[in-house]
Amino acid sequence: MCVHELQVLQTKLADFEKAGGTAVAISSGSVEDSAAMAESAGLKFTVLSDPELKAIDAWGLRHSDTLMSKEMSRPAAFFLRADGSVADSFQPESYRYTLTEEVITAGFAKTAE
Repeated sequence: MCVHELQVLQTKLADFEKAGGTAVAISSGSVEDSAAMAESAGLKFTVLSDPELKAIDAWGLRHSDTLMSKEMSRPAAFFLRADGSVADSFQPESYRYTLTEEVITAGFAKTAE
């Protein structure tokens, strides 16, 4: 997810927490870069770093065909139930997709089903 998408997620965080949920992001950046980004964006949820792309590969999210000629993660959102099972996910094929508030809200709603 890009910074804008994470900020959209931040705007919904209070609603998720009221319903017993939370948010966690995983970045392909370094620990220092991820922490700096989270602070500058005003994020109040956990942002983890995966510079070796291990978690990103485990979820099948590596994107090699980028304009920046470097491998990175495609944006994705996974909505997990309390038991850890996946209630919904959104995994576009391109890193250029912007995740919307509507997709985030609908995905989180499915965790209660």
